[in-house]
Amino acid sequence: MLYLVGLGLRGIRSLTLEGESIIRRCQIVYLEHYTSIPPKSTLEALESYFGRSIKPLGRSEIESGIEFLESAREIDVCIIVTGDPLSATTHNQIRYDLLKAGIPVESIENASILTEAPSRSGLFHYRFGPPVSLPFCTDKFLPSSVLTKIKRNADSSLHTLLLLDLNGQVPMKPSEAAKFLLKMEDRYKTGVIGQDSEVVLLSSLHMPEEIIVRCKVGDLLEVNNEMGPSVIIIPSSLNDQERVFLNAFSREFKDIFSEGRSQLPPSHMKG
Repeated sequence: MLYLVGLGLRGIRSLTLEGESIIRRCQIVYLEHYTSIPPKSTLEALESYFGRSIKPLGRSEIESGIEFLESAREIDVCIIVTGDPLSATTHNQIRYDLLKAGIPVESIENASILTEAPSRSGLFHYRFGPPVSLPFCTDKFLPSSVLTKIKRNADSSLHTLLLLDLNGQVPMKPSEAAKFLLKMEDRYKTGVIGQDSEVVLLSSLHMPEEIIVRCKVGDLLEVNNEMGPSVIIIPSSLNDQERVFLNAFSREFKDIFSEGRSQLPPSHMKG
């Protein structure tokens, strides 16, 4: 049997009691780091807490599936997934493939960035359209579909949650995201994004280094420091209560970043 266990967003601190019980009884345990980046030292913390070896599971192992599929035919196998295990298409594909092979699969839910980012910003869940993924771009690869999807949400007065891509274990920087968006706008002329467009940057949610900041796209161009996994909310028009909540639950760009904007001051911690 295969278990997909959600780790949530706080690392080992947000592991559920049921998830812990499953990890303890499985003969083989993996920590997946392809679809998302676990908080720092998560693998070491898990191995120390459970007193056992836990194997990292990357892209090649996930896409082949051979190792854990064959093992799950005979014994209980667990894959620990940052966030919620069924939020990524990858894990539903694993679930589907194993069920087709006659291998039972069970998932243990947990918090996902798809729900936590809107919640933490104070914006209303029902006012969000479909999330949009922003890949790493080049001059030759600059997909118009990103802006098309953002515009579709905006035309329906819906906010957009922009999910920033990973390059292996390296998350996209906010400055890279802003550069890609502005390059797309310059090429496709959709009118949906500009340097003065208001956005919300959320980084390392529920971790000590958490950042929730209101800013403009142009501000993000100057944020070159290393940060944890981040997402960007592109708001549509805000209603009065959303504006009150957003102002209360986030900070202004100038209050978070130092004058040079290349480093974060110690006061960027949440609180």
